[in-house]
Amino acid sequence: MTARRLSPSSLSALLCSSVGLWVSCGTLGVAGIDSGAPRIGVLPSFWWLGAAVAGSFALSLPLRPSPRRVAALWLSALLLLPWLPWLPQPIVSATLTFTGHLRVFIWVAMAVGVAAPFAIDAVRRSRIVADPHRAPWVAAALAAVVYLGAASSIRPQLPAGDEPHYLVITQSLLRDHDLQIENNHTRGDYHQFFRPQLKPDYLRRGVNGQIYSIHAPGLPGVVAPVFALFGYAGVVVMLGLLNAAATGLVWKAVWRLTGRADASWFGWATVALTVPFVFEAFTAFPDGLGGSIVMAGVLAMLAGSGVSVRTLMCVGAALALLPWLHTRFALPAGALGLIIAARQYASVDRGRRIAAFLVVPLVSGLAWFWFFYAIYGTPNPTAPYGGYTQSSLANIPRGLTGLLLDQQFGILPYAPVYLCALLGFVPLVRREPRVSGDLALIILPYAVATAAYFMWWGGFSAPGRFLTTVLLPLSIPAGVWFASAGAAARLMGCGGLFASVLITTTLATVDRGNLVYNVRDGVSLFLLWLAPLVDLNTALPSLFQGGPLMAWLRAAAWLTGIAATAAVGTVLASRRASPSVIGLGLGLSAGIFGTVCIAGIWHIADPQPVIAARGGPIFLRAIDPAVQEVAIRFNPLQRLQIGDVLGLIPIGLPGRGATEPLLSVAAPPAGTYVVEAIVDGSGGLLTAGLDREPGPLWSWDLTGTLGPWRQSIVLPVPALALQIDGDAVARRAVSSLSIQVERLASGPARFPGFDARRGAHYGPATVFLVRGSAFMERAGAWVSGYDDAKFVVFPNSGSTVRLLLRNFAVENTVTVESQAGTQDYPLKAREERTVDVPVDHETGAAVIRVTSAGGARPSDLEPGNFDMRMLGCWIEAR
Repeated sequence: MTARRLSPSSLSALLCSSVGLWVSCGTLGVAGIDSGAPRIGVLPSFWWLGAAVAGSFALSLPLRPSPRRVAALWLSALLLLPWLPWLPQPIVSATLTFTGHLRVFIWVAMAVGVAAPFAIDAVRRSRIVADPHRAPWVAAALAAVVYLGAASSIRPQLPAGDEPHYLVITQSLLRDHDLQIENNHTRGDYHQFFRPQLKPDYLRRGVNGQIYSIHAPGLPGVVAPVFALFGYAGVVVMLGLLNAAATGLVWKAVWRLTGRADASWFGWATVALTVPFVFEAFTAFPDGLGGSIVMAGVLAMLAGSGVSVRTLMCVGAALALLPWLHTRFALPAGALGLIIAARQYASVDRGRRIAAFLVVPLVSGLAWFWFFYAIYGTPNPTAPYGGYTQSSLANIPRGLTGLLLDQQFGILPYAPVYLCALLGFVPLVRREPRVSGDLALIILPYAVATAAYFMWWGGFSAPGRFLTTVLLPLSIPAGVWFASAGAAARLMGCGGLFASVLITTTLATVDRGNLVYNVRDGVSLFLLWLAPLVDLNTALPSLFQGGPLMAWLRAAAWLTGIAATAAVGTVLASRRASPSVIGLGLGLSAGIFGTVCIAGIWHIADPQPVIAARGGPIFLRAIDPAVQEVAIRFNPLQRLQIGDVLGLIPIGLPGRGATEPLLSVAAPPAGTYVVEAIVDGSGGLLTAGLDREPGPLWSWDLTGTLGPWRQSIVLPVPALALQIDGDAVARRAVSSLSIQVERLASGPARFPGFDARRGAHYGPATVFLVRGSAFMERAGAWVSGYDDAKFVVFPNSGSTVRLLLRNFAVENTVTVESQAGTQDYPLKAREERTVDVPVDHETGAAVIRVTSAGGARPSDLEPGNFDMRMLGCWIEAR
């Protein structure tokens, strides 16, 4: 066999991909907010470019050229998109979107596109994924891995929102055998799983004067046995496994209508692997469990009169549980009950079958109304809300818009693949008109009723939580759409599925799930992470930036871009282009049309979308002075020294109100900073630190200062924020305030992967909390009981740090991990111990992890003490 040369087209694709990879590994910043502000770029050394080209040649020159090799090379041309902001001529601000983490999405898309043909071949050789008897079990197992993995990843964020309230009801059932929760809150039972103080969530007392939660008792009753045995962690695992099993029913439902494994897997993944079901599958909300029950009912609906009497009884019992999970679940329960009962009329023994199906729901329904009567003196299910239901027909347009389109709480911005499910109703009506009508009867009334609720976003929870209950059935139109679509449409649908799964993965893994939970400020945390240099939040629909009309206008622009992308794929498919060319065309078209949409919306809504000061610290974090890098400046194009770049990048964000700091820097890297101000001589105290607690790390008295003022501060470890503030006098005295980087730390002193949340001077050392749970006070820090905390300690001098360990009021074992190793210290109540920890000579700091095996709350030990913190071990530098 002889090697053959690459064709000119393949060679071009190879060079483009190599240079694109090199460029996309660089970082780009802007030296101002104006459209003409110069761009500053830092690229890996030219040696990396040579290595990228050589590596690409080595990987793409097998002895036998093949169409797949050429396809891989062409798909790698997706790396052309990150080139756009690096073009030497003036550019539109929208291209700066590709300077953020969006480029990582492009890398992953290219890798998936290259590997897809090989993966498809492997799947086709595996019979299990196409076997309608075994594939649902595989789907359920995969979903279980995803849900439990996501639960483990975002564990520090949970329980959140209303979860603790449901768990308090569980504790009341187990401990007091009732639903009266006031005593459980008074005792602080919830501190078993939730540290902050929690007030009873109620609006109206019962007729006996006792407090009953506004949250329904169904979920607490279901999870109570597992909670009694394994606590909150057991509840998470139980719900994850139950809801994962329900996704196996999804696969079976799509197979029943299409008879195609690929359509079944597409329909399954549309809901099972995307927002919001992934995050509702394991949280202690009723929505995930309610959605699983609805899916079981839909599968029984599809079976019609062919379902067994035993199965009918089980499904009826499951549907009877829905209103007990939440009052709004009575709508899909009632719709499914009517539909399933109606479908039994084709059977000879329909009377017996209908009776078997409805006996439990009828009894449960009577008990449900009696429940409200017994507690509140009325059978009205809205009684717990005391008339404050917050529901109105006037809320429906806004609620539906938000649930679908809002960038923080809507479904489509996080899972665009749901467009395939909505489009799937068209072929579903043609193929199975009765099924489409039944699904509409189940989904639409519930969605409208949910949208009528003022708080349509569902409080502190994952996006689209309130729709979770009726989302699993949408896998059916999604699968039918996939089965009836053409090649180009299926490729685009797979692209939408890929984007949706990638977004869900990002939410679950970045910052331990912090991106999942937004507040109602019109600023999506995910979009901030995706493109920190520009304000993508003003380019996507938001109910908290404007009304429904504005949201739909922005959505229309994006839907036009999606339609244009689909048109490109259709044209390529009509010319019988290969799947790789169609995929490349769709990918490039999506990037280009998306950029055009962003630019068009910004032209109208946001004339200054560049937020250079927010992207500046991220730009600086990518620079390591110890590594040889290439720095360039655009407009005009010239090469710079790395040291010259630092002073060009803005990083300070001014405060917007009297309660905010004067100036803040988000995610500053370790280094030396220069603070400059113009002072009018009135005096005052100016301070700088990481947070308001435990206090500032630096302070300056401005008394006698008139005119320009300048100070340097050394931040020895990266931080979540650096804040500059002042007292009332200083706020009036300072007329101009700015901050710039003078020098960046290099090598190990950059402390990659660490972010200090709080910092304080403790005796002869400065201590920064970088991970874990601890309460930092002015004299020292309490490590939380039954938890751990990691600190970076910088001594003022010497090669060791002496730590004082003081145990709290119960016996405990404190573990100290450092460069010297791991040591356990059994301590009695109030016992003290001193520990010497070596300092790393390269960083000048000691990285210490302190674990407290026990702990107690002062409020539990001292009458009249309202300190609810779980305290383990006190540490301070001596």
